[in-house]
Amino acid sequence: MPARALMVLGTASNAGKSALCAALCRALAQRGVRVAPFKAQNTSLNSCVTPRGEEIARAQAFQAAAAGVPPEASMNPILLKPEGNGKSNIVVLGRPQGTLTIDRYWARRSHFATAVRRAYKDLASRFDVLVLEGAGGAAEINLRDRDLANSWTAELADASVILVADIDRGGVFASLYGTWALLSPSERKRIHGFVINRLKGEVRHLGDGPEQLTRLTGVPVLGVIPDVPDLNLDAEDSLNLDRFSRTFFGDSRRLRVAVIRFPHVANFTDLDPLANEPGVDLTLINDPGELRRAHVILLPGSKKTVADLAWMNQGGMARAIEDARRRGAILMGLCGGFQMMGKAIRDPAGVESNRRVVRGLGLLPTETRFQKKKTLAQVRARCALPYYRGTVTGYEVHCGKTPIGGAKPAFRIELRNGRPVRTVDGVCLDGGRLLGCYIHGLFENDSFRRSFLAWARQQVGLPRALSSLSFARARLKAIDRWTRVVESSIDLEALFAREGLVMSTQSRAKHLVQSRGVS
Repeated sequence: MPARALMVLGTASNAGKSALCAALCRALAQRGVRVAPFKAQNTSLNSCVTPRGEEIARAQAFQAAAAGVPPEASMNPILLKPEGNGKSNIVVLGRPQGTLTIDRYWARRSHFATAVRRAYKDLASRFDVLVLEGAGGAAEINLRDRDLANSWTAELADASVILVADIDRGGVFASLYGTWALLSPSERKRIHGFVINRLKGEVRHLGDGPEQLTRLTGVPVLGVIPDVPDLNLDAEDSLNLDRFSRTFFGDSRRLRVAVIRFPHVANFTDLDPLANEPGVDLTLINDPGELRRAHVILLPGSKKTVADLAWMNQGGMARAIEDARRRGAILMGLCGGFQMMGKAIRDPAGVESNRRVVRGLGLLPTETRFQKKKTLAQVRARCALPYYRGTVTGYEVHCGKTPIGGAKPAFRIELRNGRPVRTVDGVCLDGGRLLGCYIHGLFENDSFRRSFLAWARQQVGLPRALSSLSFARARLKAIDRWTRVVESSIDLEALFAREGLVMSTQSRAKHLVQSRGVS
C-alpha cells in the first residue's frame, strides 16, 4: 500500500513550511508511524551530504532527523543552488548536474519531473506517511505550468494540504484568502486547513477573522502558532540569517565571534552549534568596522568564492581582517572561506569565473585549483591541532582542491563515505590562530567545540568557562519543544485521524504482525 501524504504549502517563502513539516514528522514518529519528509524541489545554498555521499538541502536532512530516519537523496530529488544572474547549480537525486539558466531549467522540466516521480515512488514504497513541503508561494500563477514543488507534487501524491501564512508579515487573512482564490477548483479541494504562524500577541486579538475566513472559503483554520524567537531550529535559507545579525553585547566575559556575511554565504548551519553556546556572542557582519571587537573571525562557506573574495577586497573587509589579525584575533576559514585564505585561486576551466587566477588573502601558504567535479563526502578525521587531538566527523561539499604542500595539516582524514583513506585536509598556523579546512559540521562535534572555545578564551584573555552542551541533544530538544508548541496550537490527533495518517491500536498491531511475517 503506498504511503499516505500530508503536504504543507505556504503563502510565501519563509512562511514556516520547513519547521511545520519537521514538527509533523516528529509528531508522527512519536506515534509509531514510519514517516519521511519530501520536497520535490528546494532552492537553497544550505546543503549537506547524506550517508550515501549525496547532496541534499539541509532542511530535508533536519526533517529526517525529526522523523528519526537517515537523510537520503529521494527526500529532496531536485536542489537548486543559486549562483546569481538567473543561473543555478542543479543537483538531481544527490548528484551535481552542472549550471543552468532558469529558462534552460524550465525547458527540461519533463526530465526533472521524471526524477521527482522516481524519488517519490521510492519513498512511498518504504514509508507509511510522507510529509511533503512546498516551495515559495503556492499560488504563483505565472509559474503554474512549470512548477514542480507545489500543486503538481500534491497531485502526484494525492496529498491533503495545509496552507500556512506568516502573520508577522502583515495581511495574513488576505494572504490566505488570496492564495486560496488564485488556485484552481481542484487545487482548492485539496486544502484541508489553514495555519497562522508566528503570532506575537494573543489569539483573541484576531477577533472573528478566522471564522470569517472559513465562511469565505469553506476551509477551517486549524490553529494559530505563536512566535518562538529563541528556538534555533536549522535554517533553510538566508532569510533566516537575520537571527544572527545583531551587534555584540556588552558582557566582557563572552567570546565575541564575528562571521563574515558574504553576499553568497552557504552552509551557514555550521554556525548553529556556536550560536547555541551560552558563553558566545555570534554575529554576522558585513561592516568592516565591526571586526574591531571580535575575538574570533569566521569565514564561512560560499557558493561563489571568487565573487565573495572580490566583495571582501572592494569593501575593505580584507583590510579589516589584516588589522584584526595584528590585534591578535583568531581566524578560521571553512570551505570557501578556507579557499579565500590562501595565496591564490586558480580557475582554468572557468568553473566560477572567467578569471584564470585570482589573488587570495595570503593568510595561508596554499593555492586552490577549481575543478568541475564536486567533492561530496561524509568524513571522519583525526585532528592535528594544538588544542585538540581527537577525531571529528563532518562532510565536504566543494569544487576545488587545495594541496597544502609542506604546511602543517589541520586534519588527517581516516574515512571518506565509509571507506578508509589516508589523506590530509586544511592548514593550521600560528599555534592554531590561523586555521582553514573543508570540513562542514565541525562544531557539531561537542569535544572539538568545547576544546576550541576553551582555548580561544584563553588566547584572548577571557576567564575559563566550562560548557556541557551536547549539540545533538540540544537540537533534538529544540525539535521536541517545537513539536509541543505545534501540538498545543493544532489538534494533531484530530488532524492525523481525519487524514488517516495514524493507525488505530488494533490496525497497528496487525501491521506489525504482517511486517514481521508472523502468522
